[in-house]
Amino acid sequence: MVVRTLSAGREVTGLYIGTRNARRNFPRSMDGVELQLGHLHIHCELAPEFWRDRPEICDRRLGDWLAAKIFHGGSRRAPAPVAMIRKGKNVYKVQPFTLPPASTNGLSRIGPVTAPAADGKANLTVSGSPLPRPRSLMERASRAVR
Repeated sequence: MVVRTLSAGREVTGLYIGTRNARRNFPRSMDGVELQLGHLHIHCELAPEFWRDRPEICDRRLGDWLAAKIFHGGSRRAPAPVAMIRKGKNVYKVQPFTLPPASTNGLSRIGPVTAPAADGKANLTVSGSPLPRPRSLMERASRAVR
């Protein structure tokens, strides 16, 4: 599951799990959770309001680890995404999660940008092979009618 860092001012205090993730992944009978932070393993208590209005895991050691591993001493104002991977009943591995840049749509272009083709349409290449040209809405509609 992907969660966000939680900050109070400039200090990273823990993780914001989210209401849906809290209900789906943390049974109410669970009083705490073990987090694997690289080679460090910590146990964090879950407050009663975790399932109601504050789905957060706050711990000084967790905040220090997040500040060192995620923010690297930089700006801590914007929440950063973090992956929590289930490793056992009450055990989660916490690791940085990077989102792909929005402008690339998840693809990264390798190699030079080619010049426009004779028909005026751009030819994009990824690893040397041309990408298919996206069909327009009208082309898709006309193919569906046939």
